[in-house]
Amino acid sequence: MRYIYYTALILILATLGVWLTDRMLAPRPRSEAVVKVNGRIITRAEFDLRRRYAPYAFKDEASFVDNLVTRELLIQEARRRGIDREDAFRVAMEDHYEQALIHQLLERKRKEIAVSVDRRQIERFRDCAQYRYRLTRIIEPATPAGGNEQVVEEDFLDLPPNWQLQLLDLRPGESSTPFPTNEGLCHLMVESIRSAARPPSGLDDESIRRQLEEAARQARLDSWVEQLRRKADIEISLSTGDGRREG
Repeated sequence: MRYIYYTALILILATLGVWLTDRMLAPRPRSEAVVKVNGRIITRAEFDLRRRYAPYAFKDEASFVDNLVTRELLIQEARRRGIDREDAFRVAMEDHYEQALIHQLLERKRKEIAVSVDRRQIERFRDCAQYRYRLTRIIEPATPAGGNEQVVEEDFLDLPPNWQLQLLDLRPGESSTPFPTNEGLCHLMVESIRSAARPPSGLDDESIRRQLEEAARQARLDSWVEQLRRKADIEISLSTGDGRREG
């Protein structure tokens, strides 16, 4: 009788061992497939990631799935026609990738920049907003064709935010410190100040504060980019034979 029990126990353990081994060795799906389009599998992980970073919100999951299927069908058709192998497409994709990369970098850098605006700056902005400025803008270095100076006359509120920031403490005859722009380092010289053509309205403290904070943050960001240029080893050789080197 005891022999029968031992035999039964051995059979049970052997069966359990085979079952566990089969479970452990059986291939497991990497992720659950939630959408299939002509054999193209979209897993749950990819689906969730795409929905999380969708460029705009969808009213429900069904709408998102419908859009996803349509996109996949169009992508497959474009590939069938060989569009993805054309030079123009590859250049466009590379440019889009680089622009997205730059955008992410600048947004992260912008969040790192802490700025503060005090009461004096708010009052100076409100005071400057009453006037019209005649300025001489000087770009350094001058372009090979010359023309690095330009006279500008505008109401304070119509000037670029980075100019407004520089003008807060300037009076006629005074010049700003150099600040970076897309064209090079810029100086602003105040030639004259008179009453604004259009009197300002609706200048509450909070809107002025936000505008000054954004201008200060952008100025810091521009300075950071300028520092990258100064530290870099840059060589420019044009087909005209004119070359220059930075850094």
